[in-house]
Amino acid sequence: WADEGVDAGLYSAELMRQARERLLTAPLPCPQDSIAFAHTMTKVLGSATACQIVLDGNTDKLKTVNLGDSGFLIARSGDAGQLKLLYKSPFQQNDFNTPKQLCTMGVDMPWHADAQTFGVQLGDLVVVGTDGLWDNVYDADVLEVLEKCKEPGEMADRIVKLATSLANKTSGSSPFADSAMQYGFNMPGGKPDDITVVVARVDALEAE
Repeated sequence: WADEGVDAGLYSAELMRQARERLLTAPLPCPQDSIAFAHTMTKVLGSATACQIVLDGNTDKLKTVNLGDSGFLIARSGDAGQLKLLYKSPFQQNDFNTPKQLCTMGVDMPWHADAQTFGVQLGDLVVVGTDGLWDNVYDADVLEVLEKCKEPGEMADRIVKLATSLANKTSGSSPFADSAMQYGFNMPGGKPDDITVVVARVDALEAE
């Protein structure tokens, strides 16, 4: 898009603004519906992956929708108190390093997204990140950071720092290098890219 003089960031910002408005006004908030609505209403040029997560406090259900190579994981404390991976959203690619994306003139559509619903428990952790995280940091290393920190904000900061350092590696293994190998490419090291991370913890609402 940059080669065509288009700021693709405008598309992603408008897509999420429309999706948020849909969630806030819908009788029954549904991430898949909000993404479909936003895709229809967003007219600016550009493209974007999409990941949206909603916690329904009435049912203790986590509703998710994800399209592309951004994504999320859910971690939960096991019997021994050690965090375990409960779920990791799958990457969606049309080809190597070519993620599915919503676009003003594209072939990928909202209904191609992976939509899931999960029951959650107090203390569950949700890590949402762009591909700059998942291309460079293994899930086990994300869980290790979560276990060493107390608050979600600190967790997110440390994960960003870890992803940034690993993205600049020019040798060794990484999730991106592993994926490249599956497609027949030898591309060791990390992959510099935009890195955005949000960590949320399921807590009880305290009565006033």
